[in-house]
Amino acid sequence: KEYKSTYKNLSQTSSSKTHKLHYNNKTIEFEFTIVGEKPLEGYPLFICLHDGEVSHGAYNTGEYKKMKTYYLKSITNGICLACRGISDQSNFHYMDESFVLIEKVIKEMIVLYDADPLRVYLIGVGLGGNAVYQLAARLPDRFAALSVNSGHTLGLNLKNLINIPIQIQVGENDIMFEKNKNAVNAFCTLCDLYKEYDIQTTTIECNIHTGKGKHIIDYNIKRAIQNVVNDPVAWLNAQEYSSIPKNTNAILFLSQFKRNSFP
Repeated sequence: KEYKSTYKNLSQTSSSKTHKLHYNNKTIEFEFTIVGEKPLEGYPLFICLHDGEVSHGAYNTGEYKKMKTYYLKSITNGICLACRGISDQSNFHYMDESFVLIEKVIKEMIVLYDADPLRVYLIGVGLGGNAVYQLAARLPDRFAALSVNSGHTLGLNLKNLINIPIQIQVGENDIMFEKNKNAVNAFCTLCDLYKEYDIQTTTIECNIHTGKGKHIIDYNIKRAIQNVVNDPVAWLNAQEYSSIPKNTNAILFLSQFKRNSFP
């Protein structure tokens, strides 16, 4: 079957209707907005995963709707795509069917909407941040870079993430499930893995936003400077540290990277 791109000659912002894909009696719903002219190699694709609460379907749907525009204004050229979790359990983004469905979403965006397969990025907030770790660990060859906002590793083995650039962000006072400490522990674990496997080229960034709780700024369209801890390890160990100004925009971080097909 021959496919033609719907948006090949777009030069302005255009939003899609709701799309649905199915697998094993589960359905993933997603919407996307395309911004700007299509680059020769295709559009960068930013997949955004929402936060939520267990068994609160209406709230989770509201968070999904919010995610459609949460990072959108930071994107000057690319596709901003939001996925609705496939259930209302805590693992709504990373159930067994989720991995197949996310693959199907990516393939559809590449084949039908000119997404660049080497510039597929994954961003998640809260439970969506948990899912960034889970999805990337199982689909490490799909993503060019990752951004985790207030997520938790949930004991996951992070070995499969060692070739993927990652930005880990959390509020200094985000103490629920010790997500603040977990962010630094994930940072330390990955740094140890880089040394163990002699990985010298993977970029990692750990931003502990000083004085902040769950809600941190990683989407400011004017790239407003935020205050973050200068030494996350010292902060974790209750040692002396200071606050430094930093641009923490997630889209800006992700856009630096293109997936290496042969890491």
